[in-house]
Amino acid sequence: MIDEYNLVVSPETSRMMAETIKAVSDAGLKATIVVVGISDNVADLIKGHQSIIRCSEEILMPRMKSAEMKELIEKRVLKLGMTIEGNAKWKIINLSKGLPAFGHALGKAAVMSAIDARRLHVRETDVDSAIHELLNSSQHTLKAEYELATHSNQEKARYRQILTACALAQADESGYFIPKQVQQPLSAILGKTIGIDGFNDNLKDFTELRRGSVLQRVGVARIYRYRFKNPAMQPFVIMKGIEDGFLDESAKRALSLPEQGDLFATEPLPPSELYPTSGKF
Repeated sequence: MIDEYNLVVSPETSRMMAETIKAVSDAGLKATIVVVGISDNVADLIKGHQSIIRCSEEILMPRMKSAEMKELIEKRVLKLGMTIEGNAKWKIINLSKGLPAFGHALGKAAVMSAIDARRLHVRETDVDSAIHELLNSSQHTLKAEYELATHSNQEKARYRQILTACALAQADESGYFIPKQVQQPLSAILGKTIGIDGFNDNLKDFTELRRGSVLQRVGVARIYRYRFKNPAMQPFVIMKGIEDGFLDESAKRALSLPEQGDLFATEPLPPSELYPTSGKF
């Protein structure tokens, strides 16, 4: 069992791993090699060694669905002999973005907040306390990555707001979004309409090492797609946006609603806008 394989950067290591997997398969040995890492497919994980696809099996681990996260929260609260109100439960679900670690962390901190108040019923205010605790306790790596991505000596810099808009953008099932999908949440955060040209260069900045490469970029000019390099950064950024006051009251209320999905919901973009053949992006 080889975990966190996505952290391997040596091409030679990847080549040797691919050769080992092929040798074990060809020899028919009674052994299974499990390579675990963050990637869209096995070829990307083993750095492009397409030849191992024939002797390997991909087991994808998608983000948890809302119903699964709901079950996770309800079962654990029930075991404690406690109850949780709907607004609190759905805020945890919607903030977790399908990542069980955040569901567990927010749920635990919310329960502890209720216990500290000598209650057996978890309220939405307990989740708000959990957000504050989570941002200021154990997430040191995410905090450091966030500060690197958004730090600026310019008072009018909007890196924090733009990264928050990226976290709120309506993405596909792989987490990718296009600049057009950042435009509406960013306009809502800034309180004014802003064009893509007003933040497009900032998206490129987020992919660069000096800002921690917080975003990944794929595609070619005018049809670039972006996503968070570390999936855990997305819920962290949204919670930081709440704490920093970037989300208005209507957006924060939407977090407590079932099937919230997207704080700044719009009609689905037509293919011509999702994958444009011209225009500046």
